[in-house]
Amino acid sequence: MFRRYFKFWREALDFHSGAYRLDFFWIHVVNDLILAIIGFVTLTVSNSFWLVLKVDAAVLIVLFIPSLSLFIRRLRDTGFSINQVMFVLLSPSLLWIAIEVSIELRSAILVLLVLLIYFGWLVFLVSRRSAYWTPLLSRIEKIYYGIGFAIMVSLSIGLQLAAGSVFRQDVKKALVHAVFKQQKVEKNTVRTTESDASSSAELSSSTERIPSSSS
Repeated sequence: MFRRYFKFWREALDFHSGAYRLDFFWIHVVNDLILAIIGFVTLTVSNSFWLVLKVDAAVLIVLFIPSLSLFIRRLRDTGFSINQVMFVLLSPSLLWIAIEVSIELRSAILVLLVLLIYFGWLVFLVSRRSAYWTPLLSRIEKIYYGIGFAIMVSLSIGLQLAAGSVFRQDVKKALVHAVFKQQKVEKNTVRTTESDASSSAELSSSTERIPSSSS
């Protein structure tokens, strides 16, 4: 299991060979778990959601090139030519055009449908069997990998839910503080208005007294 992940880093700059389905999905599950752990620990220690975003962004930048090479190797393993791989890599521009058209038509359902079709197409591409040779796993290896997938996906989801709970509590506290601050400002504004009104009333009453006293 760990051998496959170490291979992911050893072949970080390999854009020519192939990658099996098991390698592809295993690496992504491990990386998702690593991101979830880093995000949860950062949020627990710093209690800052913005710091979590910055740390996760830094990790994603580090993972970008190795993940891109893994994606290209997976497509190459399914039998794609260089031109077909380039078309897939440039397909986000077509997705953007389709979304822009959907937005112009003011159809949220169409936008959702376009996204579902696009990402479903990508999942289908990386899920295809190897065009050359696929290693056969024994029953024990299949059980091990199945248990490993289940554990890591469960841990990743659990950590993300826990981090989301902490984030919701922080947002709730921030909203309560903002509402309290706004109410305090409104009270001060009302007091200032009442004070100005009373001062104006006193000034007008004193002004009315001046002619009567002179007469």
